[in-house]
Amino acid sequence: VIAYHQGLLLKPNYARSWSNLAIAHANLGQHEDAARFYLSSLVLNPDATHIWNFLHSAVLNIPDGINSGDMKAIDERNLAAATKAFPGVLDPKMLPKRAEELPQPAEEVLRSIGVLDM
Repeated sequence: VIAYHQGLLLKPNYARSWSNLAIAHANLGQHEDAARFYLSSLVLNPDATHIWNFLHSAVLNIPDGINSGDMKAIDERNLAAATKAFPGVLDPKMLPKRAEELPQPAEEVLRSIGVLDM
């Protein structure tokens, strides 16, 4: 998850990184976050049929579900309506400026969470 966030700092308009981040969150059982990141990927590449399918699966796994109108928007692949169902979906007009370098080296982040030996 950290690596995808870092990658998005370097290239925020890369749809595949948004969808991979969504997959990572889905695998962690964080389905609302997964849905938000799938939608962010779809904002950049709305024709990605497989991402619509992943989004549908993520939404079905949200414990409290979503309202029927939002589910209908997803089923109909209505991106404008679907993005309103989850706060924090990427706004393509407000893409962050691409970073030239990471604010923290990857090794430092991995050490801080115990993945690399000190």
